[in-house]
Amino acid sequence: METSKVRFKSKEEFDKKSDVIKMRTSTLDNKKTLAAPHELDISDDIQSSVVLGCKPLENEILNIMKKYEYDFGVILPCSKIKNLINLIEKEPSIKIIPVTREEEGVGICAGAYLAGKKPFMLIQSSGLGNSFNALTSLIKTYKIPLFILASYRGYHNEKILAQIPLGNALPKMLDALEIPYLILKKGIGKLEKFCEANLNNGFPFIILLSPELFEDV
Repeated sequence: METSKVRFKSKEEFDKKSDVIKMRTSTLDNKKTLAAPHELDISDDIQSSVVLGCKPLENEILNIMKKYEYDFGVILPCSKIKNLINLIEKEPSIKIIPVTREEEGVGICAGAYLAGKKPFMLIQSSGLGNSFNALTSLIKTYKIPLFILASYRGYHNEKILAQIPLGNALPKMLDALEIPYLILKKGIGKLEKFCEANLNNGFPFIILLSPELFEDV
């Protein structure tokens, strides 16, 4: 590789250029020594409840889950609630198990409940269609109170057409299976009361989180 030679007209010009280079190098060194986000001195309380990108609403949902001592979660990814998922995954008091199928998660939650854990699922509503048999034949039959938080797909400004048929039919399907559910659209004021009403019923109970819930928060 060829290198170009720089010629200076005088020693004064050379000294001036050298000073500029030293200043830029010093600035870069200072930037390198800045603490990374995970190295900042933040109290444990703040670290456990604040995650970059999360809004107060998501922190409120987590606080309610902590209040009722949910300590074991099965999660499938969904872009609509990615910040909530990220927040819960970082909560040290909750053990998280990622799965690839919802009915698999139902079985894992049943086992966790029998082992003394308080399980929940965090999925998207389309996955409920995959898990109805497991929810009715396992969870309802053996009276396991499984809390399910599901992003409600095919409901509000849905851009994926394949999500819409199940989204439209879902409330009637849940009614037919006698599974309690609550649709949250503009706030979570009803969430805590709904949880209290269903904690000890021995049934799966479902919160459908509309995408509009996370808009303009």
